[in-house]
Amino acid sequence: MFGMPQRFTTGRPSGIAAYRPAPKGPVVAAVNGAIESLVYALAVELAPIRVNAVSPGWVDTPVWDSVVSEGKAGALEAMASACRSAGSDSAAF
Repeated sequence: MFGMPQRFTTGRPSGIAAYRPAPKGPVVAAVNGAIESLVYALAVELAPIRVNAVSPGWVDTPVWDSVVSEGKAGALEAMASACRSAGSDSAAF
């Protein structure tokens, strides 16, 4: 399709806010919900190209310091690992 290799994959970061919004976070929730919807639509449109979204829980970044209590956020490295895994050949079926 479109001259692209069969194993081509694309990914988009999303977030838990699409499903569990935080107080004062409706814009983040709306954006994450839109990303989830876009990923589903792209998967249909671009098949057989794999389209993935990685939707982690809270990730330890300065943005969330005032929202997430210490010890309850994931590491950025774990999110990066999930993104690499979702885009790898081992995620194909």
